[in-house]
Amino acid sequence: MTTRVIVLNWNGRAWLDGCLESLHTQSLAPTEIVVVDNASTDASVAHLRTRWPGIRRGRACQQCRLCCGKQPRRRRRYDRCPGVSEQRHPG
Repeated sequence: MTTRVIVLNWNGRAWLDGCLESLHTQSLAPTEIVVVDNASTDASVAHLRTRWPGIRRGRACQQCRLCCGKQPRRRRRYDRCPGVSEQRHPG
């Protein structure tokens, strides 16, 4: 079974570690975790790069100014949204 979890973040650095640790310790851990950031100014992205290098990261859609995961009517997967720019950390 494949489980993808998308975490939407905006200036949530203070909560990211707790959230991601909780996801990793589930009895059925997700196959993939993606954090989509919505232009945070609290060093969330830098923290993710150093503390959680294996986590996929993306930026919120610049066209709609919202994370695509918060728009259920669009019925699009995160990685199909034309405005989402995905970044992967090597390693």
